[in-house]
Amino acid sequence: MSEFDAGVILPSELLGTILDLYLKHWHAGRYANLTSVALVCREWRNQTYATLFRNLEIGADALAIRNLTELCHISAAKLTSVLPSSSTTGDLPALGSFIKYITITLGQPTGHGMTSLSDLIMLLYYTPNIRDLALSIIQPDQVARHFRELPDAKAFRLPTLSSLRIRSYADASQVLTPLVARCHALNHLSLEVLVDNNIEREYNQDVICPGLVSFRSLGCWDPNDQALASFILDSSNTSLRAIELHRSPSPMFLRKLASLHGARIESLTLRSMEPASIRIWTEIIDQFTALQHLSLWYFPEANLLDSVNTESLRHFEFRRPWSHSNKDEGRIVDVTNFLRQCPSLRAVTYHSAKPIELVNKIAQERNLALTWKENHYVDGYMEEPRDFQAVPYISWKTHAFLPPLPRMTKPRAAKANINGYDTSGWDLPIHSAKSDLFL
Repeated sequence: MSEFDAGVILPSELLGTILDLYLKHWHAGRYANLTSVALVCREWRNQTYATLFRNLEIGADALAIRNLTELCHISAAKLTSVLPSSSTTGDLPALGSFIKYITITLGQPTGHGMTSLSDLIMLLYYTPNIRDLALSIIQPDQVARHFRELPDAKAFRLPTLSSLRIRSYADASQVLTPLVARCHALNHLSLEVLVDNNIEREYNQDVICPGLVSFRSLGCWDPNDQALASFILDSSNTSLRAIELHRSPSPMFLRKLASLHGARIESLTLRSMEPASIRIWTEIIDQFTALQHLSLWYFPEANLLDSVNTESLRHFEFRRPWSHSNKDEGRIVDVTNFLRQCPSLRAVTYHSAKPIELVNKIAQERNLALTWKENHYVDGYMEEPRDFQAVPYISWKTHAFLPPLPRMTKPRAAKANINGYDTSGWDLPIHSAKSDLFL
């Protein structure tokens, strides 16, 4: 069972009925019924809570996060008074203890208001076991101001968080460092952000990630060299095993990366390979001696492939742009020769407008796990829709045999009533259509 697998998913109607009944009983003060249910059916109760609240997709719904925070507060405050003895509370943890993964959007105005950093901090106060947090930040300046001004933001810590994902299409230079600095047990960091070179960051000295295992730079918005260096070019970090880069940083940065982490990196993913970056990687990729997974977002040629250390390579992935489909026979031969030369290869994945017969033949001869993904994009740089919510890196098998996306539950806005329309029975989407009418 994976980190995000919540077991059997109950029907949404049953989930909604359960949550509505709990809200009704808590607010009415009728705790006797809940006491008997909790004592007799504690395993069912824990499983139901884990199913309902393990992976939460809140999005920009401000009303949902406030109702959820209220529910967590009531559960934590009333648990001791409901149960007859304190010895039973260990088997019946509070509701917030079951929340492991939250994806939320900060700073987007809706009909219910706007979700702010304060709302998130109040919810995280009741989630001691949170493991993964995905933040989409619409207004980074506002979040940065809250970090500087709010007393609860200054004391805000996430000691159990192991995976942090940040997405922002505005300059997020003032938000990255204070967020990362508060995650002392961080293992996986994913960024899809733009960092302005001209803005001086105030928290740069606090950014130390000694236990970082994987770093991913996603999408077309990439941090600059200084931001990358503050996260991964730390000599005290000896645990880095996977790195994914979108736009290629400077040659100096890449050479430092190869010399510092080349002997430990097991997974290397290179996106948007420009000719200049291909030349640099051809020079330094032989320093990555522990590679088990290599993913190239272009159709590689012999110069680069001949420099790859293939002793421990288990999974190889490449992309064949649609525009190359009739004029790249030479590169097909280069790739097939490379596949023959990898002694430990177990899986191959490629993206192409049509199957490549020679690659399929080699995979069949060597009994490789073969995955073909259809790609009709002219430049070959097709973004993965699963990138932002993908399971964090574990081993090369994570890439060769993709696990399912985490099954998310959308919190229900139990008291929502917009212009006479009762939405209490709805699972609100990320962007509520009726809310957006009143922007």
